[in-house]
Amino acid sequence: MRNEVAAMRAAGHEVFVLGFHHEEDLTPDTRSANEDFVSAFVPVPRRTLVRATLSNPLLPYQVSSRLEDDSSLAEVRDWKPDLIVSHHEWTLPAAFRLREELGPLPVVLRAHNDEVRYFRDLLRAAKGVRAPYLLAEYVRIRKFFRAVRDFPITKIWFMSADDVAPRFSGIPHTIIPPIMFDVPLSDGLDLNVHRARTVTFIGSLDIPHAIEGLQWFLAETWPKVLARVPDATLTIAGRRPVAELVRSAAATPNVTLVASPEDINQFLAVSRVFVNPVFAGSGVNLKLGDPMRWAIPVVTTTVGGRGLSALSGALSHADTPEAFAERTATLLSDDRAWREAKDSLVARRDAYSAASVGALLDAAVAEHAVRPSVAGA
Repeated sequence: MRNEVAAMRAAGHEVFVLGFHHEEDLTPDTRSANEDFVSAFVPVPRRTLVRATLSNPLLPYQVSSRLEDDSSLAEVRDWKPDLIVSHHEWTLPAAFRLREELGPLPVVLRAHNDEVRYFRDLLRAAKGVRAPYLLAEYVRIRKFFRAVRDFPITKIWFMSADDVAPRFSGIPHTIIPPIMFDVPLSDGLDLNVHRARTVTFIGSLDIPHAIEGLQWFLAETWPKVLARVPDATLTIAGRRPVAELVRSAAATPNVTLVASPEDINQFLAVSRVFVNPVFAGSGVNLKLGDPMRWAIPVVTTTVGGRGLSALSGALSHADTPEAFAERTATLLSDDRAWREAKDSLVARRDAYSAASVGALLDAAVAEHAVRPSVAGA
């Protein structure tokens, strides 16, 4: 969301933000930065799981934790926007409550994922105490999305053609890809920098489908890579790694796992290949913005590259251990293949840059705005 707000601001639009946050995330510095970043910023604490569920037991927690209160609405009554953008279906109730306060404005939905599919995949991979929570959430999400069509949404901005869902049929829509990176760091660092046989995965390490994919990669694919490139190394970095993944990484040769690093650029700067072994999920895989920015060749499953049609031919797709290992090993050991993959990525990545997507957002806002002013929830 922050990248898209920045793009709207750069195009000359005023942007007002009603932002939902966890209490621990809104430090004084964060609040000050947000207030300086937009025309007006009203933070709303998200309700805890217990409070949200007790208050609205039939709503998904993702929705019930993002309901505005009277005090926050009192702060927005002086706003004069021409358009309300609901970032994610979860904020639609808040967006239309905002509309009641500000007048009969058009409301655009910025859709991120096929959430029904996403939570179904999470449920299938869930274990322990997480499973009953996800089951309840999945049931409530399905019910909520059946009611979404009752909202008088003016238009939907989907992130990719793959995300256009039948449940939204009849509602006008357009495709605006996500901003995957701001300014590219280079057109691909000198090959000498990438002589080390370093493979990298960076992402959340507590999400079931990421855990499942990495376990598959460590057990079935990485040994095949090492058989061809014995000095290859793998770095896995991300937040909140689960214990089972930590154990698997420690037991696998030439693998380093870094928990919650402060700076991921230190790993990207020396990475020759980025891997994305995920077999579930929905929406555009935003973690691929980092290798795009650094011009690092990517090997991904078909699901992992979903929604990135502009990169057709620039990503290496593989869905079996043999094919995934073969392509990874080739990029590690064959300088010509590595350079061709890097050049292909550089030639196509601009479709997801801040400049390109910002122009699409500017045109989309202009469809509805008499004055260049946008409110977001």
